[in-house]
Amino acid sequence: MAWTPPPSAQLFPVRPLHGVWRSIPTQQIPFGGFYDLENVVVTEQGLLRRDAMVRRGSGIDVPEAIQEVVAVWKTDGSRPQIILSDRNLYNYPTNSGITLVEWEYHEAVALAVDNAGVVTLTAPVTGFIDGDVKTGDQLFLTFDPGTGIETRSWFVDLVVSATSVTLLDYDYATAITLASVNDWVVQKTLGPGLQPLLDWAVLGRAVSSAYSGILLAGGKRALVRWDQELNTLDYFTTDSAKMFGGVPFVPDCVAFFMDRVWAGGIYNSIDGYRRQRIIWSNLADSSNFSTATNYIDLPYLASAIKRLVPMGNTLIVYFGDGIFVGTPTQYPLLPLRFDRLDTGGVGLIGPKAVAPWFGGHFFVGQDDIYWLPYGSSSPQAIGTRIFNDAIRNCAHKNLIRAVADPSTSSILFGFPDIEENIEHIWYFHTKLKEWSSSKVNVESVSNTYVVDTIAWDGLTGTWDDGLDPGMWDESYGNGEYTALLFGSSGKVWIGNKEINVDFETQEIPVVIETGDIDFDAPDTMKTVLRMNLKVDRLVDYDAEIQFTAYTSTNKGRNWRKVGILRIPTTEDEGKVDFRVTGSFIRMRLVSSTMTTSYTIAEYGLRVVGSGDELALTEHS
Repeated sequence: MAWTPPPSAQLFPVRPLHGVWRSIPTQQIPFGGFYDLENVVVTEQGLLRRDAMVRRGSGIDVPEAIQEVVAVWKTDGSRPQIILSDRNLYNYPTNSGITLVEWEYHEAVALAVDNAGVVTLTAPVTGFIDGDVKTGDQLFLTFDPGTGIETRSWFVDLVVSATSVTLLDYDYATAITLASVNDWVVQKTLGPGLQPLLDWAVLGRAVSSAYSGILLAGGKRALVRWDQELNTLDYFTTDSAKMFGGVPFVPDCVAFFMDRVWAGGIYNSIDGYRRQRIIWSNLADSSNFSTATNYIDLPYLASAIKRLVPMGNTLIVYFGDGIFVGTPTQYPLLPLRFDRLDTGGVGLIGPKAVAPWFGGHFFVGQDDIYWLPYGSSSPQAIGTRIFNDAIRNCAHKNLIRAVADPSTSSILFGFPDIEENIEHIWYFHTKLKEWSSSKVNVESVSNTYVVDTIAWDGLTGTWDDGLDPGMWDESYGNGEYTALLFGSSGKVWIGNKEINVDFETQEIPVVIETGDIDFDAPDTMKTVLRMNLKVDRLVDYDAEIQFTAYTSTNKGRNWRKVGILRIPTTEDEGKVDFRVTGSFIRMRLVSSTMTTSYTIAEYGLRVVGSGDELALTEHS
């Protein structure tokens, strides 16, 4: 708005409130926009202080990093959930304990371990010969170290031969000789493999129970199926007559689409690693890949296939430097035709950096964040405002996540910084087209409602069917209004508006920093006398909300603390009086109040004119 110096102090209400702008000079940030928003989410009602994280579920802590929580539907109306770690799969019933799904290998052969961690068996075992036991699997030994019988475990470092493996970080001082041939077992793990994160797909059609469950891929093993009825893990295709080329293949990614299983980035012992190859199953038997023509190579890009994600009646193939779209054909030997989109060399930055949403996909590319609408020939850049800041400190770009949050109409983009954990989440509001952020430290963020395929036993559908209002109230309560689950320290956490403590011990620090406000009159001095703030408390809570207020008149290089803005428990508005003069003013509010969630609806500035910035006469 243009600045006209008022004869006396005037209050300027700032509403509606917008999001973060980092791509333009700070004095050009629109009125109501911000330079920084931390731990708040832009919504239609204002700036929502993010919910506090509370533990969800009970039982053991997952001993590995949690990669994702997955929920699937069954025809009886139940909705089992599982946890995928970087090595194993766990049952996750919310009303009882987390339990490991065992996938064991054992043969009745005597075993001994020397003091250097070299395991020797007295006879060859099949798992060591055919590659069923791999690097990263976990060897459990039951023995008496002198204090009674106990079980210890170590990870396999290298399979040396059919009778020997070495153990990683072996820390037992003496050799171990087992008393029985039954005192050892190997837990076959799902990762780590060639891909940093496991991919999965729900089997959407079942001729029998053998065709239901979830498929898992990650570049370590052949396709693995979790059977939700039997709660078991096994290879999806075990009959060599059904295998592509008659040998097992190891995929990097997997999808279920048009009643077929599609796998991308293929390794087998015949062709080696074909990182740009897609193979698909037969229509009548989704575990049968034996048809020799059921594959296509897309050798038109330098990078590998990172992800296969359905979109309506198309299958989107994401490479690291490009995107192909598969559309149905009438040709039985090639059920999909793959055409390259015009992306200018932009592709998917990491395998989990894409999120389905109504009518398209949001994904993170190398130079921006994009929206790919259904039927479009090219993606649209949407993250220019914040992308350079989001990516600057991201040391693990292949671990970037994108997840939809229907409760706030937002897409979350999780960026790891120096460590592999997500430390910075950026929110994009899909209706307002605004950005905000949160500082967290979590291993993963998952959406348990928005999935590509929601059911089996004949119930096929698209991901948006998964948001079921009836299950919403049954699944969440006591302030839990989000479909998002966070993995941290081996536990699962969920946002709760009625809790005032984050992760059981922490406050939620809120930072709100405006741009350099000059009221469209950069050559005029202004004096700001007051800032007021209006909030909507989402939950009745007996706590005063406090913000420490700072001002800057030199674009944030120096800050001056000007007071405490207090909002009493019985009020929805507070103010802080001060006096600061400059041609532009930047405000910064910082709060660590332990309180329940609230929404900042607007703020106001009380301003009076003070003359020109440069006292120059018309004539020299």
